[in-house]
Amino acid sequence: MTLTTITITTRDVFHRSPRHGDRVIFRAPRVRPGIGDEVIVPRPVVVSLESGQGSAELEPGPCQVSFRAGTSVDTRPFEVIVPDKGPVTLRDLLEKNYEWSPQILSEAQKAVGKAEKAATSAQVSQQGAKKAAQDARSASDGITALRDQAAQAATRAEGAADQAAGSATAADTSAKASQRSASTARSAETRTTTAANRATEEANRSEQAAVHAATAGARATGEADRAKQEADRSKAEADRAATAADRIGTADAVTAARRAAEAAATRSGAQADRSKAEADRAEAAASTATSGISPQVRADIDAKATKAELTTALVGKADKTHKHPSADISGTYSVDKNSKNMVIKTDGAGDLNVRGRIYVYPQGNVTLSGTTFESKHAVNKAYVDAADEALGQRIDAKADTAALEQKADKAQVDQLATALEGKAAQAAMDTALAGKANTAHTHLSADVTDAVDAGAQSQSATYAKRLVRLDSSGHLRAKAPVTPTSVATKKYVDDEIATAAQAGVAASKMAQASAGWARFYRVGNLVTIQVANGGAATTADIPTGFRPAVRPCYVPVTWLSDPASVVLLNLDRNSGKAQIERAPGTSNAVHGTAVYMTTDAWPGT
Repeated sequence: MTLTTITITTRDVFHRSPRHGDRVIFRAPRVRPGIGDEVIVPRPVVVSLESGQGSAELEPGPCQVSFRAGTSVDTRPFEVIVPDKGPVTLRDLLEKNYEWSPQILSEAQKAVGKAEKAATSAQVSQQGAKKAAQDARSASDGITALRDQAAQAATRAEGAADQAAGSATAADTSAKASQRSASTARSAETRTTTAANRATEEANRSEQAAVHAATAGARATGEADRAKQEADRSKAEADRAATAADRIGTADAVTAARRAAEAAATRSGAQADRSKAEADRAEAAASTATSGISPQVRADIDAKATKAELTTALVGKADKTHKHPSADISGTYSVDKNSKNMVIKTDGAGDLNVRGRIYVYPQGNVTLSGTTFESKHAVNKAYVDAADEALGQRIDAKADTAALEQKADKAQVDQLATALEGKAAQAAMDTALAGKANTAHTHLSADVTDAVDAGAQSQSATYAKRLVRLDSSGHLRAKAPVTPTSVATKKYVDDEIATAAQAGVAASKMAQASAGWARFYRVGNLVTIQVANGGAATTADIPTGFRPAVRPCYVPVTWLSDPASVVLLNLDRNSGKAQIERAPGTSNAVHGTAVYMTTDAWPGT
């Protein structure tokens, strides 16, 4: 289902927006079918206004509009038709469906305005036709090979021009009728004028332009037919509007509007006539192009070179920017060994031309720009200065001749020999140090040559203080432990646990103690107390290493007398005493067992 958006903008006669709380109410005038399978019921749709504005999305079809804005005096609903396409303003809906005298006058004035716009459009069309004529005259200067194609295109252009004239006449009739026909006729005239101009321009260029001109003519014909239909329909609507105006007493206003519209339409018709005249002149120019060009222009063209002649002439010419080999250069002479003992003169520029040009400046200087010279080459000043500077530095580094003439003292020579005795040459020392490592350095595991695999080597003193390698999986493999501090393997631990589980708890793993009528057995942190002939009148001492982990600690003891019963055994961690409570009597002997936890250190440690 498609809803149409209605936009609302309200104000009072002072151009003030309604106040907060004002609203517009929409409802169906009665129960009616909707667009789809729904049925539209007349339930109100209330739109609250903010600063005089709001919007609503409604089902297309008849609708009533009520206003509760500013005052509630006028509560009569307005009948409107919601279109099936939007958005649309509420003002447009009221204007199209609510007739009153000033409204008809407003429509007539709008028709006058539209007619004046049509006249302006006709002027634009006239200017377009003038431009087309100018283009046709300009194009006639270059048409020679496309005469036949231009003739066909001109024929199509003539038909398009006639259709344009018909379209302009239809536009004139539409402008006299109403706003709608004037707008349609103006659009048709604009399109046909564009088509005629395109046809004229393209006809001067190629066969494809002729096709476009024919297409434009066909489009113009269709537009003219549609404009004629719209004009007839608009005329009928204008007659109905005039009849309605006569009924409500506005005949004078309508008559005035009609006269203004007819005057504007007359102007539009005049402009259309002028546009047709310009189109005729464009057609005449096109005809001139098809029949041939003037003798004067033909003479000017014949005086020019043809494309073939120009191509032939250019073949024997060189590019403006080009190069030559040495063999192509004339007017020069060579100076070589055959010119020995001869006086060499300079060329016209005053330079020596000896195989390679040597420039002689006005001051008489000869410049050699080279930087690399062989033994027999002439060199420049820069080369000599550089060589002299290098030689000077070498001389400065040498000892003075006077100093060399002085003899060394024998005692000093002997001291020097003594000092140098046993010293290594610098080169030998550098070579020896190059193969040595720094005092502080590191090694990789691969650099350790005596590392052992714990799982493969014997655990004996032979392999003491050696590094142990991990296997390829990163695990440390070892043999079964021998001493209490040896590394225990997983297999050793698993085997020990399995053995203990099968053999039970050995006596060495269990601690025992007796105190009066109680006997204590400890395995790990678990203590079992055995009561024999215990009674409420006496207590038993709890040995060290067997005290309960919590305080107070009450454990149940099964009383084995007849009948069997359960008594509580109070184990006091602080006092270290065990006492039977809730026995049937002080003379009754209690026999049984109880279990509790301890956190004491192992007895005897």
